Amino acid sequence: MPNKQLKFLSQCIVASTFFSVNVHALTSSDYFESALQYKIKGQQEEAVIELKNSLQQDFNNIAARVLLGQIYLENGEVSAAEKEFKIALSLGADTSLILLDYGKALYQQGKTQLLLEEIVPSDTDPLFDAEIYILRGSAQSALNLFDKARIEFNLALQQVPDYLPAKLALIGLEMIDKKFDKAERELSNIVQQQPSAKAYYLLAEIARQKGLVQQAFNYYQQSIDLDSSNLDAIHGYIEYAMQTKANDQADNAIKQLEQKYPLDPLTKYYRGMWHLVTGDSKKAKEILSALADKLSSIPEEYLAQDYELNTIRAVAYYLLEQPEKVRATINPLLLQRPSNISLATMLAEIEYEAGNYYTAQNLLQKWRRDKTKYFKYYIVLAQTYAQLKLFNEAHDLLKLGLEVFPNNSKLEQLLASTYVYLNKIEDAKRIFKKYEDEIYSQFKLANILFQQRHYVQALEYSRKIIGKAKNDWAVHNFHGACLLANGQAEQAQQVFEEIIAKDADFIPAKINLIRLYLKEQKVQQAQNLLDSVLKISPAHEDAINIQTQIYKSYGQLNQAKTFLESRLEYVQVPNKVLKELVSVSLALTELSEAEKYISQLNDAQPLSPFVIEARVQLFIAQSNEHMAKQSARSMYALYLNDVPALFRIANYQLAIPDKEGLHSTVERLEKLEVDARNICQIKSRSIYLTSGIEPALSYLEQVRLQVPALIWLEAKKQLLIEENDLKQALEMVEHQLNIRTYERYVKERIGLLTQLGEYEKAINYTRAILNGQANAVEYQTTLTDLYLLNNQADLAIESLQASLALSENDPRLLNNLANLLVKNDPVQALAYIEKAYAIAPKNPQILDTYGWVLVNLDRADEGLKFLREAYTKAPRQADVHFHLAVALSKLNRISEAMASLKTAKSLRPSAKLVAQITQLESSLAQ
Repeated sequence: MPNKQLKFLSQCIVASTFFSVNVHALTSSDYFESALQYKIKGQQEEAVIELKNSLQQDFNNIAARVLLGQIYLENGEVSAAEKEFKIALSLGADTSLILLDYGKALYQQGKTQLLLEEIVPSDTDPLFDAEIYILRGSAQSALNLFDKARIEFNLALQQVPDYLPAKLALIGLEMIDKKFDKAERELSNIVQQQPSAKAYYLLAEIARQKGLVQQAFNYYQQSIDLDSSNLDAIHGYIEYAMQTKANDQADNAIKQLEQKYPLDPLTKYYRGMWHLVTGDSKKAKEILSALADKLSSIPEEYLAQDYELNTIRAVAYYLLEQPEKVRATINPLLLQRPSNISLATMLAEIEYEAGNYYTAQNLLQKWRRDKTKYFKYYIVLAQTYAQLKLFNEAHDLLKLGLEVFPNNSKLEQLLASTYVYLNKIEDAKRIFKKYEDEIYSQFKLANILFQQRHYVQALEYSRKIIGKAKNDWAVHNFHGACLLANGQAEQAQQVFEEIIAKDADFIPAKINLIRLYLKEQKVQQAQNLLDSVLKISPAHEDAINIQTQIYKSYGQLNQAKTFLESRLEYVQVPNKVLKELVSVSLALTELSEAEKYISQLNDAQPLSPFVIEARVQLFIAQSNEHMAKQSARSMYALYLNDVPALFRIANYQLAIPDKEGLHSTVERLEKLEVDARNICQIKSRSIYLTSGIEPALSYLEQVRLQVPALIWLEAKKQLLIEENDLKQALEMVEHQLNIRTYERYVKERIGLLTQLGEYEKAINYTRAILNGQANAVEYQTTLTDLYLLNNQADLAIESLQASLALSENDPRLLNNLANLLVKNDPVQALAYIEKAYAIAPKNPQILDTYGWVLVNLDRADEGLKFLREAYTKAPRQADVHFHLAVALSKLNRISEAMASLKTAKSLRPSAKLVAQITQLESSLAQ
């Protein structure tokens, strides 16, 4: 409202002239006059400084306070503007001068409800009231109350007939209803009669929706020419310029913003975005990081109220790839405006990339039947549907998106991929050919077929294109992968070796050849080739994964851990390596190491889903029931709509145990309509924990016909094991083995025979397995344990030596052999444990055995050092405390030894160990 602004400025000038009498000390009015001069010259920062000086001299200077609020509003500092306008109103400022600006400050912060309560017409000035009605209508639109918005805009027209801003606002509602042609006709009529910056801006937005690039630019430019301060048009121009790669035009527009509005966070935001789209990601991240830091330094009570600033902060964090900060910023914004589809899509993309597909789906599902104008929404939700195997839903969504964005290449190619999954191959080919030449459309189609495990069809396509892409190693490598998937290993090997012979640095072919060698048990050839890949590319993700899995498959967890630790210096973003290190450390029960790596991950990704889940596992391993429950419940809150994650949570809650938490998780799974065959094991265990064995077995009988036999037997077996009814549990396993000879069932049969004390049966069964698997180190180790339980120590030693012949550097086997020899041959035991310690110096079991061997060699003072270290890493192991007690007693530290024995007794020692503890206690008491 220019006339009001001029009226206010003229009043300010009169006031400053009237009060500028004192020529000695500068007064509030002097500072205010200086601020006015700076404001007229466009020197906003200097004006702000002078106005603050003015208000220090006189807190009640209304003119200074209002002008400061207006400058803040112009610079995008809307929460600060609101504060100044509120104070001015409380001091009795003329509402006709500032009520509109105060309303704009509220509107820009998303405080639409407060705006509707406080910004009301005066019923004295029709023009002023018309502007108030328009502002109120905009607030109603922001709340998606479009009918109420239409009423407010029509009330504005009643105040001032043919009032252009009101007519434009009503046209804006037509655009929301997607009546673009009608809106365009009305706007064209308006600009012919009365050129309007806002009308040209709306025409630009319509042209943008229709994909009319040059027309959109022309309309934006006409809008800016008519009103150089029209930020909507300038921002739209910049965004569209960057979207269409018109980077020079975007740069010029941003420079104008930098001259006029240097303090506006959006100015910095657009400059950062410009650097990003022009390829200078380092500079972009520098600007956006500084912007995010600056916004974060604003007091939370102000920032929390400023919707626009928080939105800029969220986008900055998103572009800086800081997902946890994105989550923390966007979630509160979505609570304020659940209808903000762009923020919901941004958050859904974060969840999609983290593998939280159910969460991503839940964020976007409510718009699935709308023809929304937000392009990325269709991309993210369609990809999410594909990951969840909901291909019909993806198809319907993409068809809807193509009605809004006709002929869009990304949407069409996603649709083509979906057609492949739906086995509509001809439809897929038709689209791919539109965007690719013949070779690469077939290559893309073949890739999707391969991912869908349609290996025969994928091979047919790869054969068609292999001759047409003679020097494209990616195509040749894919052809080799297709051959391998179809069981043609020899031909595949030949293809991979030919590629490597021509290009020794083509790593994908080497990776495929490594996998082929491993499949054919050519371990040494695989390892040699893998070493060459890691030498060329020590941070190569596939190579690191394969090497880790090789170590794991041979039970060489310590070597896996050492290898992964060596990768940390090469990998720029070590999160995946750290996750593997957490997993391996937990498997090794090196809990302090696991805790260290979890902390490092948490520093990089605070309270990420992986960190929360790893902490659940850590607390369970530490027997910290309270913290395990709390962490599992935090995980539950994070994964309310993620069925696989909820099953993992349920298993953790069983391990804790947390019967109340488990009950909630089962209820949630049922609410998500998980069927009986998937839920019966978890639900039967939950019923058992809360109500006992009979109700749990009764539930299983109810669902027996709905559940496959193997799953039903598994559920019943677990209940019987809980009840310690091991004979019936063994019967269930034997029924399972009659249906399927899964290795898990084989191991369970051995375990149950062992628990029942039927050692001879277990030994004979294990020997029979070893006859068919000569290299099965794991079964050889099991056989060793069985010999020990059956009091056949000599055979146990022979069995362990046989295992070491297969895996001579396995620290676990070396440790076990040292333990067996410690009493009868401690010197030989020392040789074995020294070798184990050289391989895995941080393993608590190895530290314990090393210390115990030294104690048995009458070197208790040396042994005590290793036993103390074992205790710090595994404080809840009864054996460690007993060995400490023996060492301390040999050093004549009796009170300390007795304390260690007391601790050992509290940690549920075995019956054999209890006898040893009692004997030592009696000896020390004499």
